[in-house]
Order: sequence, then C-alpha cells, then structure tokens
Amino acid sequence: EPGELSDPENLLLISKRSTSDNMPLDTFEARQVGWKKNALLISYFFPEHEELDPNELGVVTWTDGWEDNFERLSGKLIVPPVVRTLLYRQNPSKVKEWVD
Repeated sequence: EPGELSDPENLLLISKRSTSDNMPLDTFEARQVGWKKNALLISYFFPEHEELDPNELGVVTWTDGWEDNFERLSGKLIVPPVVRTLLYRQNPSKVKEWVD
C-alpha cells in the first residue's frame, strides 16, 4: 500500500501505461499502480518492461509483465544493482564493517 509520504500526483503520473497517456483518475488502484512502478524505478534505472518509444522521443511505455516483476521483488530486502556496483564494490570491507 502506498505510504503516507507518497505524493498522489506523482503516483498518478507514474501509474500511466505510457507517458503520452492522459492522467488517470485519482483512485486508490491508480495510486497503488504508481507506487509499485515507483518501487521498480527506484531499484533499477530502467526496469524490465519500461520501454522507450522508438518513434516518440521521451515517451516511455510500461509493457505487460511489469507487475509480475514487482511481485517477485516485493517483500524482499534487495540491494539495487547500481548501489551494489557503484558503492559496495568500491570498498567491500568497509561495507561489511558497517553492516556488522
């Protein structure tokens, strides 16, 4: 469920199937879709099923299957690849020291 600090307008913006689509109605379901997609975007720069439109510059479309990806990741503690690559690999012993 979307957290209290999630901005409803941003969640609705992200919940659209394509960035070229009209803004959806402000419903719980639309906000929840936006929250799930936001979780994928935070974890991965370009998650699977978020595709750039080759015919329209700057237009992004979410393809079928994105929700399956969210379900596979939800409820798990993961380290996003960018954090693992850019931060953890720089000094693994310091990261281990911090975790311990």
